[in-house]
Amino acid sequence: MPLPPDLERERTCFQQKIGSIDQEDDPLDVYYSYARWLEENYKPQEVNDSGLVDLLEQATQQLSEDPTAKSDLRCLKLWIMYAKYVEDSTSVFNHIYTNNIGTKYALFYEEYAELLERTG
Repeated sequence: MPLPPDLERERTCFQQKIGSIDQEDDPLDVYYSYARWLEENYKPQEVNDSGLVDLLEQATQQLSEDPTAKSDLRCLKLWIMYAKYVEDSTSVFNHIYTNNIGTKYALFYEEYAELLERTG
């Protein structure tokens, strides 16, 4: 389903920011803002068409080696968002834990516990 013109302009602006991230930018802010925008402006059944999963894959791969990003709550939130859309969420949480991404935040343990309860 196509977006209204004003939302399409916003989407294009986010995509341009992603494509032109440089040393001075905060890539975590750009990725996090765009991912939240996609979740807010697309219905859950439209998530495959929104490009959100591709964006989350790109963001998590790019930021996973950055020690500053790994300790940032926004990075953890991107990983948790990603885990919601993949088939094997448990492996995503295992990766987060093994690589010490945001494990200092209670949110990690709350979300991981909720996943384990849901999956038995």
